Amino acid sequence: LLPKGPHRVGLTGRAWLPRLSAKSHEELATLEAAEVDRTSRQLWELIDDRARKKGAACKDIYVGGFSQGGWVAAEVALRAPPDCALGGVIVMSGGGLDLAHCPATGPARMRVLVTHGTGDGVVSVAKGKATAQHFAAGGHEVQWLQFDGPHTVAPAVREAIPGFLRGETVGVVVTVDP
Repeated sequence: LLPKGPHRVGLTGRAWLPRLSAKSHEELATLEAAEVDRTSRQLWELIDDRARKKGAACKDIYVGGFSQGGWVAAEVALRAPPDCALGGVIVMSGGGLDLAHCPATGPARMRVLVTHGTGDGVVSVAKGKATAQHFAAGGHEVQWLQFDGPHTVAPAVREAIPGFLRGETVGVVVTVDP
């Protein structure tokens, strides 16, 4: 399943979360958290209706996304219901998890691929690395694939994904920072 975000951005872009505004950072964080929760529930309904009810085993389901979609995919994976241990998650040039409010553990250990370009001017490499570390701290099997380039899904990433889904190591294995 490759659903597109429900909100339009520019002429051809899509987003999972609407553009939000608030009077304070705290108010914006509250609105954002509510939208992430709502979107996560909607995506789990989609996973249930289009995959699980048709016989897909949870261990064979991977969620993934690019940019904001990567952030939402990470949130969705970490909010898996107790009866659905996902195979994993792919976060491409994403980040921005509310690390303080998003538990790093889920119903089971997942395989995680986090990719990021060194010249990303939209989502900092530091946010991508923090996402990889967050998953590693939760006991997940995390790989980091960095490439030279901007905010994009680079050819190296597109080439690595099939191998990752087959269980291969396609990036640097991430361990928890001391």
